[in-house]
Amino acid sequence: MWIGSASPICTGNIVAGNLEIHNNSGATTADGNTVNGNLDDHNNSGATAVFGNTAGAILTCKQDASITGGGNTGGQKQGQCAAF
Repeated sequence: MWIGSASPICTGNIVAGNLEIHNNSGATTADGNTVNGNLDDHNNSGATAVFGNTAGAILTCKQDASITGGGNTGGQKQGQCAAF
């Protein structure tokens, strides 16, 4: 599942509320999205990538089996996303 993109062809989404990515067995990517609320990514057993997102409130990643990311901005960053 791919949500948003840094590509000018398919830019990221603007989410008025929260963006929640949970309990996926396949690979997930959140890339270039603007989230007015929380971006919450957890309990994914597939590879997870969180790049270039703006969270208006809290960016939280936890209990993901494999996660990469970077370039995220905005509110607080917690858990596995704290360094992203």
